Amino acid sequence: MDVLGISSQVFASLAKIAILVNWGFSAWWFVMACIAIIHYLKHIELPYALTWWAFTFPSGALCLASAVAWKVTQFSSIYYFFILATVFLLIVWLIVLLGTAKGVASGKIFLPAL
Repeated sequence: MDVLGISSQVFASLAKIAILVNWGFSAWWFVMACIAIIHYLKHIELPYALTWWAFTFPSGALCLASAVAWKVTQFSSIYYFFILATVFLLIVWLIVLLGTAKGVASGKIFLPAL
């Protein structure tokens, strides 16, 4: 069956290329974000706030994109990147979850930011 007037075989090939290009941008973002986060953690004190949950969403999207890119291409390097990104996401989730629990237990999370 044709897709948008393009044969399905040609469309599948173009879709794989598009998936790899978009995944590449996502992987580049991930590496740059890790460098920026490490830089700021070394140079400033970033107090915990509920906004830290925003760190988890792009990482989750990268994990999903990596899983799709790996399933489509079967490239082992993408699979290993997917595993690395998933471990990173789980660590970030754990850090943010613990920060949230600590803030809720102390009541500080409900105070206005200074």
